[in-house]
Amino acid sequence: GVVPVENADQQLQDGSLGHVMPLLNSIYRPGSALDFIQAIPAEGFRDIAMGEYHYFRGEANLAVDRMEEYLDSDDPSLRYTAALVCTFANLSMGHIHLAQFALNTLRDQVSPELYETHDPRIHALAVLTATAAHVLLQLSIDNIPPLIDQLRWLPEGLKQWGCYVLAHQAYLQGDYPECLSVSRMGLALFAREHPVPQIYLHISAAMALVSMKRTEEA
Repeated sequence: GVVPVENADQQLQDGSLGHVMPLLNSIYRPGSALDFIQAIPAEGFRDIAMGEYHYFRGEANLAVDRMEEYLDSDDPSLRYTAALVCTFANLSMGHIHLAQFALNTLRDQVSPELYETHDPRIHALAVLTATAAHVLLQLSIDNIPPLIDQLRWLPEGLKQWGCYVLAHQAYLQGDYPECLSVSRMGLALFAREHPVPQIYLHISAAMALVSMKRTEEA
């Protein structure tokens, strides 16, 4: 079943990966995101989750206001999430210089973990982050290992978001059947409900169906 919001703290104890993108990477009842966020005891992760909440609601300015102070946090998981979301949010608002600052923070973290780390979980996170930046932001990042080979090392919420990134990549390449297949696989493989990545997977599936003229199914 769905994990109740009172287990928010427990969900954020899965090492560093459990702390990255705490809202996207967690399980809660659809419609109870604010309750889940308010149940997170640590102020930093609560702020980061609220920043995610604002971003996913289209409130990019509020997301940046919540997250930008964590761009130089001592906690790498807070820096990682803040840098990723602030890059997306600032670009959506046309704040190119601020987006570049956030992106430089992101690249500084991703580069060594992409090529030098011996921890497969951290390596997988770096591959996911680099692939998302490349696919969703059209940023040039060299020599990214295949994301499909790294999904197994990620926690469920990030696995599902990784499936969305792969589906979106297939969509941009015009491979709509592959986009649909990856989207449906990402939705089918996980019984527990991660609302944010599942919404994205439903969107990518609908985009593929519309592009294939299967509008009734979409």
